[in-house]
Amino acid sequence: MATPLKRVRGLGAAHRGTETFWRQRVTAVANIPLVIFLILAIVSHIGSSYGEVKAYIDLLFLALVILLCIAKIVTN
Repeated sequence: MATPLKRVRGLGAAHRGTETFWRQRVTAVANIPLVIFLILAIVSHIGSSYGEVKAYIDLLFLALVILLCIAKIVTN
């Protein structure tokens, strides 16, 4: 039962607390390999020319992983 004070503070039923909790945990676990990949991709191409980096990103799988990294960064 929500008291008037709870309604004012917004401390009533959350309704979606469990869903939000699990979504945060799943995205956190998904971030681990993405961040590791991103760090390795950046470190392995330090000092490379533009053409070498472009050829690396042109690989379909790598482009998809990089897009996932960017999408995750933008959505946070």
